Amino acid sequence: MIKFKTEPNKNSLETYQWLQNREKENVPLYDNIITAPKEGGVFINNVIARWDKGHSGFK
Repeated sequence: MIKFKTEPNKNSLETYQWLQNREKENVPLYDNIITAPKEGGVFINNVIARWDKGHSGFK
């Protein structure tokens, strides 16, 4: 579950998974929860949020 001390702007939260060849795929959020893939492997997800005074991302 993704939690924040200060909630980001409404509809500003984005998540995606990095794929091969520097491509990315949108990862849906349901109640601020990311569901991990069922198959095994190494996955890199990026989470981005925006606030009135800036934005931040985390991998």
